[in-house]
Amino acid sequence: MASNRITLLLVAIAGCARLASAQVPTEIAKQLIAIGRGVCVPETAQLYRPLHGNPPYAGVSIARDLSFGPDPKNVLDVFASEKGGSSRPVLIYVSGGAGNKRQGGPNGDVFYDNIMLWAVKNGMVGVNMQRRPGEAW
Repeated sequence: MASNRITLLLVAIAGCARLASAQVPTEIAKQLIAIGRGVCVPETAQLYRPLHGNPPYAGVSIARDLSFGPDPKNVLDVFASEKGGSSRPVLIYVSGGAGNKRQGGPNGDVFYDNIMLWAVKNGMVGVNMQRRPGEAW
């Protein structure tokens, strides 16, 4: 009886590990290995960018570059379902600063948008904030 449980547990763990490794497309996995173990943001972004959609996103309402605080570079984007609804949880994502929220131009950046789209898909309102280092909230 105990050996059956252990066998079932091992099969479940192996299945989960297989699914986790299947998330990276084979061609991208090869290129990631070639890049190496360092943090290579531009190179990695170039590999993954084609996998993301481009705005406008179906069913999603976006308000971009809403200013908060005294610094005009302190801005946020709000993503919500076009279907509306009330009493939704809010996911607030604050990037590391340094003005990097706007790398993608006036239509945003697919990587930050991807986080907000995940929030909307899961019944939340997504807020992507850009806070300048050294500025008061």
